[in-house]
Amino acid sequence: MTGTGPDGRNGRAREAILLLSAVALRCGEAVMAGPGDPPVAGITLDSRSVRPGDLFVALPSTDRHESSHGARHVADAVAAGAVAVLTDSVGARLVDRSGLPVPRLVVGDPAVVLGPVAAAVHGDPAADLTLVGVTGTVIVVDDAWGRRLAAESRIPVITLADLSRSIPHPDAADNGDDRSATWHLTGEVGSDDFVLHGPDGDLRLHTPLPGEHNRVNTAVAALLLLQLGVSAEQVVGALAGPVDVPGRMQRLHLGPGAPVAVVDFVHTPDGMARAAAALRHRHAGRPVLTVSAGGDRDAGKRELIGRAAAMSGADVLVVTDDHPRTEDPATIRAAILRGVRGALTELRAARRAEPRVIEVVEGRRRALEVTLSEAGPDGAIGFFGLGPDRFQHIGPHEALVPFVETEEIQAAWDRHSGAAPPPPVASP
Repeated sequence: MTGTGPDGRNGRAREAILLLSAVALRCGEAVMAGPGDPPVAGITLDSRSVRPGDLFVALPSTDRHESSHGARHVADAVAAGAVAVLTDSVGARLVDRSGLPVPRLVVGDPAVVLGPVAAAVHGDPAADLTLVGVTGTVIVVDDAWGRRLAAESRIPVITLADLSRSIPHPDAADNGDDRSATWHLTGEVGSDDFVLHGPDGDLRLHTPLPGEHNRVNTAVAALLLLQLGVSAEQVVGALAGPVDVPGRMQRLHLGPGAPVAVVDFVHTPDGMARAAAALRHRHAGRPVLTVSAGGDRDAGKRELIGRAAAMSGADVLVVTDDHPRTEDPATIRAAILRGVRGALTELRAARRAEPRVIEVVEGRRRALEVTLSEAGPDGAIGFFGLGPDRFQHIGPHEALVPFVETEEIQAAWDRHSGAAPPPPVASP
């Protein structure tokens, strides 16, 4: 039985389909300890999402310290209804010390077996899926790289060209459209409605997420569905309703008098340009943007992200941190600001409007407050960078610091609007 289960989570309905001993067989070399052999109805590694009958997976932290091991949350998981724990030897010792009479599966690395175990618990749903290679089946040929990929493909492919693209791809010297593509996309700049022109006629579609990039993503999804035998009418109907994808141009409804606010997992220069353009086209006025980049990743993109943000038409840029990891956050911000300053020089030379730039050194929570204070009730804010992540990776051991962007933004707005008291000040 598939669909949304009684617990509200997607997937198979919550049925006890495996005993814990059967789950152990999917783990390879596993030691089963503790009382009983309970039936397992679900699996989660977040103690806050445990439902009765779940197997709780207690993972070690990246710093390998006991103090931050997932097994520290076993008591909460058991209280919520977890019937067993999958963990490593360190986690097993922590469970033993807790004195909780809960069955345990102990493996060398629970992260390695997590996928196979989850598949087993949910009845191996992949066996009923049709596998589609997105890059290998539908190829977007708006630039030289896409056309090269299509030309060198050894399997039949469908090619798609966006003839209404208004933002050049930053990684391609050749951004000309390809009218020899199988399908062509046309639409007005800033509109969520577009038309696919192809060998079978025209298909009028609507993207549920704003932005030219999401029009292309929607077009690719539609073409894949058509190839799988879904009728054009079903495709149009499926895309007609609203869609809320966490961290992907996710609209926040903060309360009366609040500016328009969206959250997006922007982490490339092209993503910054496209997300900012979508926000600007959808909402009047020049937006306020948070700009950040992760540590220990793609250092060469930082200046380019800063440049893209500065050239986006934003009114204010708030430069801050997202996942500094083991790097000094100031080093990451400095690279972004170099890109911003270079773009400002070009804007001045062209006598174009420049954004005001604010660097926030006190962390992302403070940056959210500053961003909200810079946007009036008629403004638009793009909270870019962190997206749907629930933690920040901070410090030499990459400690996971709880930080849910949407919740932090709501709390910051409540404080800003007077709906909530300011957070308490810690004693020195």
